[in-house]
Amino acid sequence: MKRIMKSVLSNSGFWGGALAGALVALLVLGGGSAVAQGAGDVRPGNGAPEADAAAVFGPADPGSAAVGDEMFAAEALSSAATATITSAITYQGVLEDDSGPANGSFDFAFRLFDDPTAGIQTTSVHTAPAVVQDGLFTVPLDFGADAFSGEAVWLEIAVSPAGADTFETLSPRQAITAAPLALGLPNVSTDPATGRVSIGGGSPISSFEVLGIKRDLEDWVGMYVVGGGPASRPFYGYATDDAPGQKWAWTEYNGSTDEWRLYTMSGNVFTVSEAGDVRGSGNFTQPVVADGLVKAAVQVECWDLVGFLDVSRSFNTITGEPVTAEVGPDQGQCFVDFGFNLSNRFFSATAVWSDLPRGVSCDVDSTNSQRLHCMRWRPRPNDVGAEGWGGPIMITVY
Repeated sequence: MKRIMKSVLSNSGFWGGALAGALVALLVLGGGSAVAQGAGDVRPGNGAPEADAAAVFGPADPGSAAVGDEMFAAEALSSAATATITSAITYQGVLEDDSGPANGSFDFAFRLFDDPTAGIQTTSVHTAPAVVQDGLFTVPLDFGADAFSGEAVWLEIAVSPAGADTFETLSPRQAITAAPLALGLPNVSTDPATGRVSIGGGSPISSFEVLGIKRDLEDWVGMYVVGGGPASRPFYGYATDDAPGQKWAWTEYNGSTDEWRLYTMSGNVFTVSEAGDVRGSGNFTQPVVADGLVKAAVQVECWDLVGFLDVSRSFNTITGEPVTAEVGPDQGQCFVDFGFNLSNRFFSATAVWSDLPRGVSCDVDSTNSQRLHCMRWRPRPNDVGAEGWGGPIMITVY
């Protein structure tokens, strides 16, 4: 008995390689042709976020005090956004035999192949019983999340009277074609094994990568987050997870102030203006081998007497520990210990708090490269040499 099947595949939210958004693919299996039509996708609500360091993550969500219809709409949208999407699709078909539309109970077997005539079966067989009435039937199909990963596949269908196990394979196999909505994403693919999404192809740089974007061009390539006007505040955020107590940070470009800002859970910690002015709320540090910033500084009473030696204030961006000092071996001398190697650094020392001629000489200690051996001095009478003379000095290490 000759059987003819007309069928419709649908899915209200499955993402699988070329199948994206909510799409419906219409397959006419008997005639060998295929037509696809797409439905609209679901988009998140709109709103201009306000920068708020107290937000759980990134800018504060607008409309938190909404009431009435607005709150109902927000709750409905939230519910839709958290609904679980499975890999199941719905197969709807029309089964006919020589006498017209079929009726009764039938068993169906579905297989996916990587070739229209031969090839390799890419998934396990999916069998489903169905009651056919006036030729119409519907069965759910679930080939798994990795069935549609962007590679071409063909659907093979076999049918048997219920319990008879006399399956008749229909021919030809039918190509699973993309919906028009998905055709706008020809270079987007997913890897179900890792969850990685790829745009433009390319291999992951790291095994931790979840999104890869590639443009095969040896020139400027990149990505923009675009707002809707001069006062927009496009941002990009990071979070350790989506549970209460997570840690987060985010960056934004503030169109109103023309500033790029970095926020952490402490608030706005770093800002660069359009003119290039830089300001930060914390300490700037730098590796000891790098040039540029001041690594450490200290003000110390440099004496060879314990009762007079004193470190009044200091900072140390390398170790984070206070700078210390010890009495020196002779008058007006002291050792100043910074706790890191000074032999390859620049430093300067100045005598302070004196209206008389005073000077300072410092060098890296020959027995300990982490400290300076300094002497504060004054000219001898009649400018005949110099002699040690204790007092306050300031040392800066670069």
